[in-house]
Amino acid sequence: MALGFALNQPGFWADISLRLLKRYSPALVVFKEVDIQGIHWSSWQKLTLENVRVRCELDRVSYSFSTGQVAVDNLGALVGLGALSVNIKDLAVVSGVLNISDVQGLVKLYFNRFHYRYSAGHLAGRQIEFSQYLVRDFQGDFEDNGHRIKFSNAQGRFYGGDIVLKGLVKYFQHLSYDIHIQLDHVDSSLMARANPAFAQLTAVVEGTIQVEDFTSRGLSIQANLQAPLGGRIKASLLRYLAQYVPQRGQIEDLIHQDANVMLDKIQVKVTSLNQEKLSSDIILNSSSLNLNVNMKFDIHVEGGLDHLLEYMRQ
Repeated sequence: MALGFALNQPGFWADISLRLLKRYSPALVVFKEVDIQGIHWSSWQKLTLENVRVRCELDRVSYSFSTGQVAVDNLGALVGLGALSVNIKDLAVVSGVLNISDVQGLVKLYFNRFHYRYSAGHLAGRQIEFSQYLVRDFQGDFEDNGHRIKFSNAQGRFYGGDIVLKGLVKYFQHLSYDIHIQLDHVDSSLMARANPAFAQLTAVVEGTIQVEDFTSRGLSIQANLQAPLGGRIKASLLRYLAQYVPQRGQIEDLIHQDANVMLDKIQVKVTSLNQEKLSSDIILNSSSLNLNVNMKFDIHVEGGLDHLLEYMRQ
């Protein structure tokens, strides 16, 4: 009788959930609170949790997860009998660097005598905001084994174009990641809403970006981006290039006038960007300036890569 009463109490399930999360989560993840406002049983194997909120820290960054409803099916999976099915409605994630809204998803979790083994699922939502940049109407698949998350087929709308991501995020003893990004028809002028620095370039961009951050090697970025239709840039962006081309005087005059330069072709290949150096191949063609640049650069990054990325977030 007492057990039956407890099973119908949201506080009981919140306490059990927090205990299990603390016991089996890796050291990098610290769970602080689980709150459940309502519970409804459909059968002894199926229940629905309402207005669920979870607070945790990942690598010392606070996250808050909240969802209107979580439908759980096949509780026998906790002792290894098949998969625990979790249907999530209206999930929101809030933190200082990442905000996600209106997520719906279906997740399958596998256990062995209450020990979490792995999970896989599909999520779709309205918006992701990461460091002020927005991805809308996103969806993707993921797999998790308690130490790393592998995601694939992750895609969404990104400033007039499309973005596709795949990669790994490891979160056991140290947080690290390896992410491949593909951009298609992204409008740089729309990105100026997130970062005014992009107002200096007007172009429709496509290409790939590879971002790695491992404890042993640090943050590293490679990219191959192009604007096949050309575009327009602030002359001041050509200041460094001006010293290597015959049109130096003309470019310096345009810089002084704070003018724009029309480009027929833009291609930038970043072969290495790390804490110390930027190595890149740049192709710029401008019929208005009779400019045809195809150059390789090795540039010391003043203040390191972290300083450069901070500028890109401003």
